[in-house]
Amino acid sequence: MANLNQLLTTDFCPWANKYVYWMKQPLGWFALAAVASLLIGMFVSPTGWTMLGCSVVVIVIQLVWPWVQMQFCTCQVRFDRNRAEEWSENLVKVTVTNHGPFPLWGLAIEKGFFLHDETESVNPDNLVAVTLSRIPPFSSNEYTWKFIPHRRGVYPLETPRISTAFPFGIWTAFKEVIVKGELLIWPRTGQVSGLPDVEATGIAPLGAMQDKPGDQGDILGSRLWQPGESLRMVNWAQTSRTEEDLIVIERQSCARPRVQVLIDLTPHDVSEIRQSICDWQVRINATLVDFFHGHQFDLQSGYGSVNKIVGASRAGIHAWMDELSRLDQKEYLESTLSLDGKRNRFTYLITTLAGWNRVAGKRADVFPIFVVTESEKEDAAVGGGIMISIDDLVRDPFSQLAIAWRTAHRAHQAV
Repeated sequence: MANLNQLLTTDFCPWANKYVYWMKQPLGWFALAAVASLLIGMFVSPTGWTMLGCSVVVIVIQLVWPWVQMQFCTCQVRFDRNRAEEWSENLVKVTVTNHGPFPLWGLAIEKGFFLHDETESVNPDNLVAVTLSRIPPFSSNEYTWKFIPHRRGVYPLETPRISTAFPFGIWTAFKEVIVKGELLIWPRTGQVSGLPDVEATGIAPLGAMQDKPGDQGDILGSRLWQPGESLRMVNWAQTSRTEEDLIVIERQSCARPRVQVLIDLTPHDVSEIRQSICDWQVRINATLVDFFHGHQFDLQSGYGSVNKIVGASRAGIHAWMDELSRLDQKEYLESTLSLDGKRNRFTYLITTLAGWNRVAGKRADVFPIFVVTESEKEDAAVGGGIMISIDDLVRDPFSQLAIAWRTAHRAHQAV
């Protein structure tokens, strides 16, 4: 049976494909039927001429009518918001205008809304976003459908088009859609709890103390009270020894802890899961950046040759999420990840097993987070860091990150 299957599926004449592939299309079969009808009419029976006429009429109608419908049709697409997160529901509003005196039938909006890996074989029917059965003559109609993006990016990914193959589905005519605005899809984020212990760089969870005047930390000395300061700072014991002046305690000031979260874009060895690995690296980066930003860390984040400061305001985190939405791994495959050479920031490096030795080495101020498959997680023996499996059947990667984060934090505190 295997030999028979191989015999039936083997392409013995690949050089002839360009001459016969047109027969895979319905139009090709109708053209072949027209030629057969012509031969029957010439050499067998006059009935062949009737069959030839029917075939030609079908071909002409199918070639002309979809094109005519597109000449009288205009389509516009817009989104109900500018930003959203993966797997969120978004409303897409479509306005279709029929300028003709006859209805438009069998319209479809395709392309621009679905991502697929290069290794996947794409069925054209899977690229259709929405179908419209009938548009009345001389009318403008607005339709809304729910769009759930499964992956980050800038939508539409390419210019959508409206198409029709009415009435027989033999040939399709299409026209580009007018797109108003764009939709930035941010990577999905998870929840982590507990502040990280980063004492290796001299930074406490709530900030490093500096010998500058402030109201936290150890006592630096005392000084005279200044108008406008809180009376809670007054040292009444020392003030009682003076006759007129109020004496206040001078304490240390607290600096914001410094940390950076980097993505190593070294591609995974297995091309089939390369995109999934990268997507989860980006999601984990977004999760940690959002966590540190919420705790007012002095924060940097980056990937490849890019390393940016994430501002303390909400605009700062929004700008970084926009950056991650536009990230294309293929553009940074040849770039080298830039670690902070001064080692004055604790670094969380989101990487694969292959990328770790090449980029980070054995630096004590770098905490690796490995994004791997379940088989790699079982076989690998890596000291330090945590591992996140993208195909764990029990816990999703966000749950694994939260558990590993709490465990690592308690372990550092015990030390």
